[in-house]
Amino acid sequence: MKIWKRILFMALAVTAFAACSGEKQETEEDNTEALKNDVMGIHDEVMPKMGEVTKLKNDILKEAEKLAEEGEEEASNRLKTLAAELEEAGNSMMTWMRQYKPNDIDEDKMKAYLDEQKVKVEEVRSKINGGIEKAKAEIEKLLEKQD
Repeated sequence: MKIWKRILFMALAVTAFAACSGEKQETEEDNTEALKNDVMGIHDEVMPKMGEVTKLKNDILKEAEKLAEEGEEEASNRLKTLAAELEEAGNSMMTWMRQYKPNDIDEDKMKAYLDEQKVKVEEVRSKINGGIEKAKAEIEKLLEKQD
């Protein structure tokens, strides 16, 4: 009878150990999947704004040309600098997308990779949103001057 108790105890211990290690693995996979969703969520939030970035850049450049023709070089240069910032913001998204390759990363390095990618895509978001905000404010100033 003692041997059956030992066998039963060992079976329970192995089952409990397997269940605990399975939960840990599932939790890590869930965390990795959540992090991947965060990264792509930021991308999906910002990507639709790329058309707006291009439109604003083109509008700013047109205004810069007008100002240059009117002899307002300082204002024209300020707008050209802003257009360059918008261009760089758009390029930063394209650069990030080209280098984002989570399928090429080993599972044991995935969390660190996604943490790094989240920081990078947050920087892209900041550049794009900041550029849009600055451009809209500048266009608003130009419209006020025209009135």
